[in-house]
Amino acid sequence: AVILDLLKERGYVEGKTFRPTKIGERVVDVLSDLVPEIVDPNMTAKLDEAMRRIEMGELNHKDFLKKTLNELSGYMIKFKELEKAIGESISSAIEAKSVGTCPKCGGALVLRRSRFGPFVICINGDVKYDLMPKERVIEGSCECGLPLVAGSIRTKSGKHIKYERCLGNCDRSPLRCSNCGSTAIPKRGKYGVYVKCSSCGSVNFFKISRAKRG
Repeated sequence: AVILDLLKERGYVEGKTFRPTKIGERVVDVLSDLVPEIVDPNMTAKLDEAMRRIEMGELNHKDFLKKTLNELSGYMIKFKELEKAIGESISSAIEAKSVGTCPKCGGALVLRRSRFGPFVICINGDVKYDLMPKERVIEGSCECGLPLVAGSIRTKSGKHIKYERCLGNCDRSPLRCSNCGSTAIPKRGKYGVYVKCSSCGSVNFFKISRAKRG
C-alpha cells in the first residue's frame, strides 16, 4: 500500500484502479530502453525463487546477498550515468506533440524523442514509426491515412534532394522508384540517409507521386 501511495503521489498512476499516467508509462518505456534490468519482471521472479531456496536450505543467504548487491550496484551505476538522458526522455512525455490519427485504432499519433532519435507512436501503444535524421512530419496524409514525412538525402556530389513519404512506407507512399515504380524507402547508411527501392533495389533513383497524397 505504501508503494502504491507513493506512485500515486508522484503522478505515475491515478484513480482507484491505479491507472498509469502518461508520465508513468513514459518512465517504464525509458527505463526499458536504457536500463531494462530495473524493470525486468524476471528479476523479481528470480529474487522470489532465491528466497524460496534459502528457506529450503538449498542456497546460502550470504552468497545470495553478495551476488545480488553486486548486480544492483552495477544497475545503479548505469542508471546514474544515464540520468540526464532518462530525465530528458521522461520530460518529452509532457511535451509530446500530436501529428495525426492512427488509422488502425483512431488513437492520437504523437511525436516523441529518445536517445536513438525522433519517432511517432500511437498513444494506445499499437504502433511505432521511426524517423530518419532531419525528417519532419508535414501537412497532408497518405492514402492509407498516415501522416506524410519530408526529408532529404545528400548525393556524393554534395547535392541535397528532398523527398516525401508515407510515415509507414506503405505501398501507396508518394515516394516511388523511378526505375520500376515500387515504393522507395529511406535507409540509414554509413554516409547518411539514402533511398532504396523496396522491389528492384535501386538506390537514390526516385520520384514523388503527387497522386498518392490523401
